[in-house]
Amino acid sequence: MNLAGYYSDVRDYVDEHVGMIQDQMFDVILSENELSSLPNFLSKCRFIRSIDVRSNNLSEANFELFEFENLQGIELGGNPIESIKLSERILGSLTRLTIDQHELSVMLSELAQMTSLLDLTITRGMLEYLDDNIGHLPQLRSMDLHNNIIQELPDSTVDLKSVQEINLHSNQLTYLPGNLNGLFSLTKLDLSYNRIKSLPDSIVGIGTLKVLNLEVNQLKELPERIGSLRGLHVLEVNNNYLESLPSSVANLRVSVVQCQHNSFRIIPTELFKIKELELANFSDNPIETISGEVFGMKNLQLMIRNCPLDIGAILDSVQGIQKVNNVTLYLAGCPVEDQKDQLPKIPGLTFSFEPTN
Repeated sequence: MNLAGYYSDVRDYVDEHVGMIQDQMFDVILSENELSSLPNFLSKCRFIRSIDVRSNNLSEANFELFEFENLQGIELGGNPIESIKLSERILGSLTRLTIDQHELSVMLSELAQMTSLLDLTITRGMLEYLDDNIGHLPQLRSMDLHNNIIQELPDSTVDLKSVQEINLHSNQLTYLPGNLNGLFSLTKLDLSYNRIKSLPDSIVGIGTLKVLNLEVNQLKELPERIGSLRGLHVLEVNNNYLESLPSSVANLRVSVVQCQHNSFRIIPTELFKIKELELANFSDNPIETISGEVFGMKNLQLMIRNCPLDIGAILDSVQGIQKVNNVTLYLAGCPVEDQKDQLPKIPGLTFSFEPTN
């Protein structure tokens, strides 16, 4: 039943009709109704499967008042939520909990009882600490905690054996738990926009990892054995303090490497041993030379915009090259842009001066 935007009329409308529809209300949408508390008519609707009360005025969500038989989803986004109360029955049946733009500072202590929870989303708020019970969610597949003020992860985080995606974008993390290789099912890890200075070596033991986002941190180096992440497809380390990559990156099978805004003076030649590589972004680095090895790649887009590359560096790199297999160099903002009429014409090689999108 969709009652979004009914405002003050929602209680009167449902109170009048609830006797006829109480056994037919499975998915209830009460968003944008200026509710300051959960309406009483919900107590007559035991078979509700999901409740959406986004964008109201709820500071407390007290679900202990209701005897739902099989409530699986709760959407609380856009409320000034400070506390949530859940009955034991709801704790056992809940599979999806979403709280966005909230005022919670501490993770729910009842987490350990949410044994059926699959998707946990608590975003854009003041969440500072995670309860150590976070690791007691045997079926959790997705944990999205972006845009909070979390400073550390409890050690029990590594016990989330079924979690496939973790999003901790825009928090205040400075370090990570040590035994990350215990995350047996993790495919996507977003740690961007934090304050992480180093990574534990155990991160290279997450064999299922496909996407690793470390943008906008304080990293000066990556783990030496990062090449062990053979399933990795995307590596994002934009806006860090990296000057080089470990030699083991040659063992990766990544298709995308993002290294924009770091301190690279040369593009690591180990990358040119990765046959699967399709895009490498080294724009906004102090790169002055290019290795000729790049022209042995196939179907590669190499972005080196806003680097101090001049025509001499380009001419030196292509010496002896007669044919290339679909390689494009993006050079907008480099000194060579003013000398592009001197660039050689080589079959399969494209020089692009399109500005950054």
